[in-house]
Amino acid sequence: MLHLHFITALRDNPAMPFLAFLLFMLYLETVIGISGKEVKLLPRKTAVWVTVIVAFGVFYVVRNIFPVLGPVS
Repeated sequence: MLHLHFITALRDNPAMPFLAFLLFMLYLETVIGISGKEVKLLPRKTAVWVTVIVAFGVFYVVRNIFPVLGPVS
């Protein structure tokens, strides 16, 4: 991302856009909460987050096996 190659950066580390999306959604929840409305944009169940973490873990292991999923270098 330092060289502004966003597509390459996304392919090298897909967790970063996902984390940016999560932070944006948390920010929206806070802003909407300040206005007086109680809104939940993200799931609160632990099972959802465990599934997401396991999916990322599996992806990072599988991309070491199949070079097509690996980072561009």
